[in-house]
Amino acid sequence: MPNAPCAFACHNDASKPSNDYYGLARSLKPAITLRLDVVQQAAAQVVTTLQTRQQAPGQFLVGIYQFNSTMQPLYPAAGSGEAGNDLATALTAVQNVPPNLAPNGGNTDFPSAASALNADVAAAGDGTTAATARKNLFIVTDGMEDTPGSRVMGPMTSAGNEQVCTQFWNKGFNVFVPYTPYLPLPNPFYLSNDKQYVEPPASSKELAALQACAPYPANVFQASDPVAILAAMQTMLSQALNSPARVAD
Repeated sequence: MPNAPCAFACHNDASKPSNDYYGLARSLKPAITLRLDVVQQAAAQVVTTLQTRQQAPGQFLVGIYQFNSTMQPLYPAAGSGEAGNDLATALTAVQNVPPNLAPNGGNTDFPSAASALNADVAAAGDGTTAATARKNLFIVTDGMEDTPGSRVMGPMTSAGNEQVCTQFWNKGFNVFVPYTPYLPLPNPFYLSNDKQYVEPPASSKELAALQACAPYPANVFQASDPVAILAAMQTMLSQALNSPARVAD
């Protein structure tokens, strides 16, 4: 489907599901595993690991969010706080992250979504009490903006881009970025709009922008295949849990 309107299977036209990659992937038997599925599985494993590591009720709090042009809380429910300690419900939320099913409806506006999240979260503490919890932010992304005049999620620390990530640093969050880049496609949209930003993978504009988002180079992971994505998420969690001098839970 070289002329399919969606380059990454991130959304679909429900009225014409055979016209895009998401609809095609879901209609085939057996269904094709998408990057969305892989990331969900990796994130679910993170929550499962927290369940096994938890030594006291409420030791770990989790907030699950989805973003495109806005930030949408999946757990806890909107209006219920930035994070919750019901890890079983958090796991269910991760396993059921909905795709964006609007025709060409990705419209990813990360600066606006991130600023909305920043307005809803309190500053991190030193972890000595529940009220002063340490905090980490995992931003799982393919790095692509979908707004007028912009495709790259960056520069992440520029004043013109609302200091997208430094606003979380300033609140004491440790920011981790698992970057799951676009894969090359024989697709006119990809070739015209995406290739210049994501290739070559090791030194792309997208990678540079996302590296500017994390306060430490070791906090950015580039992963494409299921094994690498799962490993990256588990490594981030391990770093978060084992670095009390500078992070938050």
